[in-house]
Amino acid sequence: MNVVVNSLPTASMSGTTTVCQNSASPMITFTGANATAPYTFTYKINDGAPQTVKTTSGNSVTVAAPTGTAGMFEYSLVSVSESSSTACSQEQMGSVEVKVQGKPTITLTTLQQTLNEGNSQVLCDIDANPVNGLQFTVSGACIVGSPVWRLQVGSGAWSDWSTNAPISQPSNNQVHRYQAACDASCPVTYTSPIELTINYRSTVPQNVSMIADGVSVAV
Repeated sequence: MNVVVNSLPTASMSGTTTVCQNSASPMITFTGANATAPYTFTYKINDGAPQTVKTTSGNSVTVAAPTGTAGMFEYSLVSVSESSSTACSQEQMGSVEVKVQGKPTITLTTLQQTLNEGNSQVLCDIDANPVNGLQFTVSGACIVGSPVWRLQVGSGAWSDWSTNAPISQPSNNQVHRYQAACDASCPVTYTSPIELTINYRSTVPQNVSMIADGVSVAV
């Protein structure tokens, strides 16, 4: 009696990448080897329920990774099986990460007021110092890296993106627009601008006089 011992199949996967939210889906590639095609791969996404995909031609097959939701998604290989008469299979290890970059969530605090993304506010300076401190808070972090920032004053051009958030705004009666992004090359990650105008501080005229019926009266 002849005994045929078939090789156990092996599998690998590739496709680690970072993409913008709602961009074209990147492809995860599963490849089988050492046995008889077609191969069936079992995998999980972020430890979710097992899913399967099978080659239809050759040893490889691809799966499109959705990009509609920002986050980090790990595709983990669980097992592979082949298609000989013995239908051999074995557990496999391996994973790729698809990072879907969304936009940050920011707030701006100044002059005892807090503004959220998309807010527009006009404030009055409350002291003699025409330079007003700004405090930006990031409550929804980027999937990869840290936010970058830019500023537009009045109808001027937007500044270049910077890794440093603005720290002050003058009291000059001009609208300032602040915007953050997780990826400057990816507009879907831009926040809606926060618009802030800080008006000059009111002053009381000094040494002013009026003349009434020929008499000078100090006011």
